[in-house]
Amino acid sequence: MPWIQGAILSLLAALACVQAIEIKAPLSQGKLRGEIRFSQQQAGGDVNVRVVLLLTDGAEAKNIDWQIREFPVDYRLVDGGDRCSNGRLGKTLINLGERLGQLNLPENSTVEFVIPGGYLNLTKTDGIWGR
Repeated sequence: MPWIQGAILSLLAALACVQAIEIKAPLSQGKLRGEIRFSQQQAGGDVNVRVVLLLTDGAEAKNIDWQIREFPVDYRLVDGGDRCSNGRLGKTLINLGERLGQLNLPENSTVEFVIPGGYLNLTKTDGIWGR
């Protein structure tokens, strides 16, 4: 039976090392739909960002600023312009447009970025979880 105890301890040690997290942020504003996914293997490590965007109903291509704000979007509000106002979203915590550039939407597209470790955490007190 000692091998069972060893196997259990090895499994527990392996589980303790797993710290990866993924955050999905759905988007739906006007004629823009999509999702942004942030993933990080460990706090302080690189953050992988995958942006999938879809322009609908004949929307024209454009450049879009993107930020992490103090408060989440309240999709219960019907007026899209009001739900994304500065007053409702609060202050900008991280301006991803300055760090990674504006999102350029020539058409429906998928873009991936890597944010170097130390600039952005997904968890802990300085993380974006829950924003």
